[in-house]
Amino acid sequence: MLKPKYYISKNDEFVIENYNSSPTFSSFFPGIAGILGIPMWVFYANRGQCIASFGVHDKDGAIMEFYPANKAYKYVSLNGFRTFLKIDGKFHEPFSERSVCRNEMRITSHDLTITETCDALKIRVEVNYFTVPNESFPALARTVKVSNLSNKKRKIEILDGMPALIPCGFTNALLKNISQTIEAWSVVENLENNSPFVKLKVVPSDAPETKLTERGNFYISFVNQNNKQSPANIIIRRKEVFGEVSSLEYPGNFINGKFKISKVQMKENFIPSAFSYKSLELGSRQDFELCSIAGNIDNVKVLNQIKKRISSKKYIENKAAENKKIIEEVMSNVLTSSSSRSFDLYTKQAFLDNVMRGGLPISIGKKPFYIYYRKHGDMERDYNDFKLLPTYYSQGSGNFRDINQNRRNDVFFNPEVNASNIQRFFNLIQLDGFNPLVVMPSRYYIGSKEEAEKFAKKHIKRTGKDIVKTLTRPFLLGA
Repeated sequence: MLKPKYYISKNDEFVIENYNSSPTFSSFFPGIAGILGIPMWVFYANRGQCIASFGVHDKDGAIMEFYPANKAYKYVSLNGFRTFLKIDGKFHEPFSERSVCRNEMRITSHDLTITETCDALKIRVEVNYFTVPNESFPALARTVKVSNLSNKKRKIEILDGMPALIPCGFTNALLKNISQTIEAWSVVENLENNSPFVKLKVVPSDAPETKLTERGNFYISFVNQNNKQSPANIIIRRKEVFGEVSSLEYPGNFINGKFKISKVQMKENFIPSAFSYKSLELGSRQDFELCSIAGNIDNVKVLNQIKKRISSKKYIENKAAENKKIIEEVMSNVLTSSSSRSFDLYTKQAFLDNVMRGGLPISIGKKPFYIYYRKHGDMERDYNDFKLLPTYYSQGSGNFRDINQNRRNDVFFNPEVNASNIQRFFNLIQLDGFNPLVVMPSRYYIGSKEEAEKFAKKHIKRTGKDIVKTLTRPFLLGA
C-alpha cells in the first residue's frame, strides 16, 4: 500500500497523496451559495470518491443518505459516487480502496478534487465537486475528466454516478427504520427527457388527508469531448449495473459481456440509482469530461425549463468561478499577508468556519442581518440537528453559546453591528437566569395591514389577503 503524504500546493490546496491509505477524517463544504442562492449541505471523507452524503435543508432532505462518521468511513466507497471504466475491454474502477494506482485529494475552501493516475493502463481520472451558487435550487456539480496517457487511440466505456438517488420526501427516520416499506411510495418521472426527477408519490403520514408531493430530486448528465456536448444515457435501475451483486462491490452486468441498457426501465416502487453511461473513442493524449448535476427543485416543469441552460460545460465553469469568488469574498475580511503562507491560509479558513457558526453580518437599512450561519452538523457531531434554510439570505438555527462566542468581534468587520448582539443575547436570558439552548433565525413583520399593502404593491408587485397575511406575521426575509 502506498504511503500517504501531506503538503500545501502552489495553488493553496491542502493535498493528501494516497489518501485511501491515510488515517480517516471527515469534513464538509461551506454550504454557502451567495445571498441570492439556495445552499446545499455536503459531507465528505477521505475514502473512495469522498462525498459521503449531501442534501437540502437538513438530514430529512438527503439526496445521498446521511451517515455518522464511523459508518461513512465504511460505506462511502460503495454507496458514494462510483466510476466504472472499460478501457479497450479491460475493467477498472478508479479510486477503489483495492486500487494500487497513485491517487491524491486536493482540498480548498470552496471545492474538492481527487485524481488517480494508473500507469499500467495509462489512464488518468480527475473528479471535481462544488456546490452550485446563485440559483433558485440547491445542487452539487461533479465533473469526471478521463485522460488517455498512451500514444494510441482507446475505446472507452464509462458508467458513473450514484448507486442510490434518494427520492424527495424520504426522511432520515424513514431511511433508517422502514426504507423497505416506503420504497413502494417512490416514483421516477421525466426519464424520457434523460433527467430523472424522483420523489415519493404522497407524504407518508398516518393522517386522514392525503398530501401529494411536488418537489423532487433530480440528476442531469452530459459529456464534453472536443468542445462538443452530448447527453449521457441515465440508468435508474441498480440491477442494470450490478446484476445480482447486492453488496455493490463490483458492477457484475457491466463487467460481463457487452453492456446494454434496457429499452424500458421500471420507474416505481424502488429507490433508484443515477448512473450515466457513455461509449466513445479517445485519441492519443486526449481527454473527455462527464459532467453531472444533482439537486432538488420545485417540480418537473421547472426542471425541464432549466435543463438546457445548465447542461453545458460553460455553465459548469461559470458556476465554479462564482462559487470560488463568493467564498473568497467572505474570507477577504481577514486577508492576511505574513511570512507564513500556512498561517495566512489558516486565518482565512478560521474566519470562514466562524461565519458558518456565527453568521456574516451584512447591513439592511443600516441594521445588521446575519447570513450563512447554522448549527455545526458534521458527521462526527451526528447528534446536532443542523439546518441550512433553503431560502435566499439563508440562515439557520444555532446553539446560544456557539453563536454568541462567534459574534464577539463582528463589530470590527461591520461597525453597524453596534450593540445589537449585546441587546439580543441579554434579552434572550430567561427569568430563571438560564439562556435558551437554540437561537432561531431572525424574522420580520410589518405592523399594520395598511403598511403591508403599500409594501407589497411597491416591492413585491402583489396584492391581496394572502400576501398581507404573510407580511403581518413573522416571516423569514429570504422566504
